[in-house]
Amino acid sequence: MLSKRPMHEAFIQKELTDKILSVCKQVYHIVRQECPNEDEHFYLATTWFRKHFRDKRPYRQGEELSEAELGEVSWTETMQFAILEPPDSIRAMSLYIVHKECPREYLKYVNEYNRLMKPVKAAGDHEGFMEVYRLRNPRIVARSEQEES
Repeated sequence: MLSKRPMHEAFIQKELTDKILSVCKQVYHIVRQECPNEDEHFYLATTWFRKHFRDKRPYRQGEELSEAELGEVSWTETMQFAILEPPDSIRAMSLYIVHKECPREYLKYVNEYNRLMKPVKAAGDHEGFMEVYRLRNPRIVARSEQEES
């Protein structure tokens, strides 16, 4: 006789995955409406931040992160997706979160994720990536350069 527990856990993971994908997409569209003149990285980092901070839980298991720490992590975690065009950017980021939070469910999406991430891989080394990043996120780059000077 099969145990009900694995089936129940699989259902919970599927529900959590659906929630992650739905919430990320909804929050992303809200952020774009609230701040229409920002760069893609801003939209993604803000979506990531709101999704994790709203849940009042850390990115990974462990102690809770402060708002400032979570803000820093959100910029780092979302940078790779900031060179993608929407809606691929938010979809890839959402699947990345699924990968971190529901690895078994992520296996169902791995081919889609790899397809979405081809432009990131094609950007190649750090310099190639940063060249594309600067083109896609000029406002953020300008603000960063102003802060450094």
